[in-house]
Amino acid sequence: MAVQISRRRRAEMARAAQRIRARGQRAGWPIHRIAATIQLELPQVLPLEAWRWAHGWSRTQALGEVTRLFTDRRLGTAAASASMLCRWEHGEITPSADYAAALCEVYGVDPVQLGLWPSSSWHPALPGLGRYGAFRPTTSGNE
Repeated sequence: MAVQISRRRRAEMARAAQRIRARGQRAGWPIHRIAATIQLELPQVLPLEAWRWAHGWSRTQALGEVTRLFTDRRLGTAAASASMLCRWEHGEITPSADYAAALCEVYGVDPVQLGLWPSSSWHPALPGLGRYGAFRPTTSGNE
């Protein structure tokens, strides 16, 4: 469900997300509220990108967290690239189960909140997404 958005518009949205994040930080909002506000005020932004922006991370930083998770858990080498993360964030492709699990753990939320799993078919009692069992559901999604 990728929507074509110009580079100029994406840059405007990134700046707007930075302002939302700064406003939220000043007000003491938790990350999940910042991500929700980004999605509310910038409806073209998909959840995965909103969560990255809520954390204030570049794609390189987000991938660094995924790589660190793979390394710490001895899961092999994370081969994702910034362009791959970009395609995931823009809904052009879906990450594999292992990467989806890693992204959930890095952001500390479930796959529904990241837009990686349809809400009607995901249940917190289901086993981990990845073959390595990296995903552990959180109870509230709060930071």
